[in-house]
Amino acid sequence: MGIVQKEALNTTILSYIGLIIGYINKGFLFIVFLSTEQIGLVNLLLSVGLLFAHLSNFGLVNAVWRFFPFFRNEEKDHYGFLKGILIKVIIGAIIYAIIAYVLKPEIIYLYKEKSALFVDYFFWVIPIGLANVMFLIFDMFLRGLNKNTISVISNEFFHRLLTTLLILLFAFKLIHFDLFVVFFSLSFFLPTLILFVHLVKI
Repeated sequence: MGIVQKEALNTTILSYIGLIIGYINKGFLFIVFLSTEQIGLVNLLLSVGLLFAHLSNFGLVNAVWRFFPFFRNEEKDHYGFLKGILIKVIIGAIIYAIIAYVLKPEIIYLYKEKSALFVDYFFWVIPIGLANVMFLIFDMFLRGLNKNTISVISNEFFHRLLTTLLILLFAFKLIHFDLFVVFFSLSFFLPTLILFVHLVKI
């Protein structure tokens, strides 16, 4: 079996395992241990956080996939391509964080009917969004290096296992819901950190 085929097989298997873990989380543990309002808040934080991520990257995720092959040169550190992209993404994240702060009343008004708790936890969309946009950039960069498995392992497997752990900690009253939201929001930095360490290593 060739390297590409083996990589594809590993990615597929891990994706299915991650899908099962995700189903257990959302289809069972969330329903059993979280209230309807709490589930709504978690889903809303994730949805708005992902929207923040896609807006703040200025389309640079696709630029990495499209243009990285022209800059690929390990001896010259790929001509600073990744560093340049990261600086622009961080600037974009700062801009949209400021916009989110200024437009907080309007954004909350749009979503408060879906989840009244959103008012109290609004700003946690920012770390979720920042972690996701960094993950997308690192993921695309690794795809350009033909290394796909690590992204699936970190996001589909480790992050979902961490989510399972957080739900169980809440279920057994080892943490209260406020801490659950904090840890859940920060948990998105785990796959991002794994990809960053892997990129530095290679």
